[in-house]
Amino acid sequence: PEVFVELQDHANPVRYRNIWIRRLGEYDKP
Repeated sequence: PEVFVELQDHANPVRYRNIWIRRLGEYDKP
């Protein structure tokens, strides 16, 4: 998704984890 492109552009591990954690939480919801 567009998330991957944004992560590759910034290449920030901290931001990477934060975004994934938030995305996973949102996907977990119905």
